[in-house]
Amino acid sequence: MFYKKLPAISFWFVAILYIVLLFIGPRVPDTLQKEYCVRNFELGSVFGHSMNCDSADYMHNSSDPMRLLDKESIRQPRPGLILLSHFISYPINLLVKKSFELDGYPKQTIRFKDDGSKYIINEIFHPKIVYSSYLLINLLILYFSIYFFFRIFNLNLFSYKTYQNWIYWFALLIIINNTVNQFLYSPSTKLFNIFLSIITIFFSTEIYKKKKLKLEPLFLFLGILMLFYLAFFIPFIICLFLITISDKNNKMSFKIIKLFYLSFIFVIPYSIWFLLIISINGSFYVSNFENYRMVIWILDYFNANNLALTLYKLLYDYLDFFKIFLISHWFIFILILPFFIFFKKLNFDIDNNVYKSVIIFTIIYPLFYVLLAHRPLDIISVLIIPFSVIITEFLRNNIQKCFQKRATKIYYTLFSVPFFFWYVSKFGPYS
Repeated sequence: MFYKKLPAISFWFVAILYIVLLFIGPRVPDTLQKEYCVRNFELGSVFGHSMNCDSADYMHNSSDPMRLLDKESIRQPRPGLILLSHFISYPINLLVKKSFELDGYPKQTIRFKDDGSKYIINEIFHPKIVYSSYLLINLLILYFSIYFFFRIFNLNLFSYKTYQNWIYWFALLIIINNTVNQFLYSPSTKLFNIFLSIITIFFSTEIYKKKKLKLEPLFLFLGILMLFYLAFFIPFIICLFLITISDKNNKMSFKIIKLFYLSFIFVIPYSIWFLLIISINGSFYVSNFENYRMVIWILDYFNANNLALTLYKLLYDYLDFFKIFLISHWFIFILILPFFIFFKKLNFDIDNNVYKSVIIFTIIYPLFYVLLAHRPLDIISVLIIPFSVIITEFLRNNIQKCFQKRATKIYYTLFSVPFFFWYVSKFGPYS
């Protein structure tokens, strides 16, 4: 019985080992902290991390969520993660406060601005408590990402049989990637890009299968997630589009009503938060529009140039998104090499539901960030997730056409060992 469970044990051992090894550091020299937008912290002589420079602000807000109500709070459009961290901090605080001598909280600290004016920082929890809540959330994001990865292939995360087929071990790419390297130990919203990619592919596949999804809970769920990360607009728009085109039994008028109905459900959570802030402040501050001109930059560029150059700029940035991904993830060519060596008469059925779901996500995801003019490498790197899904599905459908199954398995096994340690050692890249 133990032998049958060994693959499952091995899978989670590799995942946990990778997570632990990432905490050996910090990897960034102190002199380069500003350049890489990180702040080093150490835990003993071995463990530490180069935490993203925005993480301190997330922690301050989680310790005192009333900061979200400030008229120029940059986290105001995304309160979900901060509020969740705040509430999770309460039970953590009760469990560890006395055991680890974290007294002295809540407390107030007086700080001074450059102009000499003072301001007060309220901290309900010790920073270690808040940090622990964020780490727990990040681990849960990865856990549920793996859960839905297996659901795409109708596999049970909790069944040891799931892990016996080596093909599904590509799920480890959910953990072993640039985004996790940089942000697992940094309070941030960036890991949500991994989760949204997985659930988008999963729900898209379910829609293509014409399964009777409970649409109201689905769109309410996506609407709630918008409070955590605005990029959850991607699964919303994809699911809405697929539901509309897959409904071939109803008239166009009914489709339009259904579209507006589901959209209304989707915007309810965010509308409540928006109206709450408006009622308090009289305005809603979106720093991405105010300071970075996200989306608005297209109009600015058009006014400064013309329509042709604007379209060219959008197309160039869109293609460059994929170019950067392929250059930074050159190893995917090594992963697909066995298809040309050990397989014959490969089948790629474009009507396959998983293929279609991956393709539409891979088209829309870069477009979303190109329109925002926001293309850091940690976001571009998330394309490794749909790649891991499509290569898994491809192997699953073509493994019977492999005339060297044992050699193929050995090939991927031998590749995985240096790949694992390479990713652990390189740690970054940083945005």
